[in-house]
Amino acid sequence: MNNQGIRNLNFLNHILDAMAEGLFTLDQDGKITAWNQAMENISGYTAQEAVGQRCCLIKCSRCYDQVNPSDISQCGVLAHGKTEAKECFIRHKDGYDVPVIKNARL
Repeated sequence: MNNQGIRNLNFLNHILDAMAEGLFTLDQDGKITAWNQAMENISGYTAQEAVGQRCCLIKCSRCYDQVNPSDISQCGVLAHGKTEAKECFIRHKDGYDVPVIKNARL
């Protein structure tokens, strides 16, 4: 990656961390690849703790009417390509549920 690409990536990371909304990305295996500052605040997990883990880390209460699928192949987003905004809960690192509105895209 050239210097321009690195600067653009750093700039994008600053924008993502400035967002009030929690945002994270996954790879094709369901492993977390990015985790912004708002996700740290909402979940209690730092980016360092979350990146490389499976998305079930946050124990989302609603994944296309399935409770926390254990395998990425069971993820409704893969089958449908997206989710509508849905109210659900994620489990904070300290063990309590946090209400969120979940929106997902492939």
